Amino acid sequence: MSSRTLRTLPLAAALALGAAACSSAYFPSGPKARNVMLEVWNLGTHNMKALYVTPDPSYADAKNLLDAPLAPQQTVVVPFFTGKYVTVVRERNNGQDLALTTQSGLMIYNNRCTLIAFNDSFQLQGDPDRGDDDGRAFDEPGDGDPGPGD
Repeated sequence: MSSRTLRTLPLAAALALGAAACSSAYFPSGPKARNVMLEVWNLGTHNMKALYVTPDPSYADAKNLLDAPLAPQQTVVVPFFTGKYVTVVRERNNGQDLALTTQSGLMIYNNRCTLIAFNDSFQLQGDPDRGDDDGRAFDEPGDGDPGPGD
């Protein structure tokens, strides 16, 4: 080996060790995923026919969380687990259904968020990163509440 290679190896090893040591100290994991209640507000111009909360973008085998269609301007509160996707199905002007799914799982850690469903988009109101300090969140899955795998 050349003397240049010998000088580079300790530097590379030191950088790798430093990165491994610093990564957990400077980039701690986020808040613990938890069960919360999510308010969904229909601000579209048509009835919302179905609402699904799923662990991935597919909603094919999921249970509709609406007992009846949700009219424009109405809200519903549903159980939600941090990181899940939300899909709404609504009527369109031509009589066909339109399904909208969030682009990613929603990282919500409290009960103070409202997901607004417009005709062709979503908007999340509230501060999803703040922990819940009002005692309304339920941390343990059970009693029909969705857990991480539901």
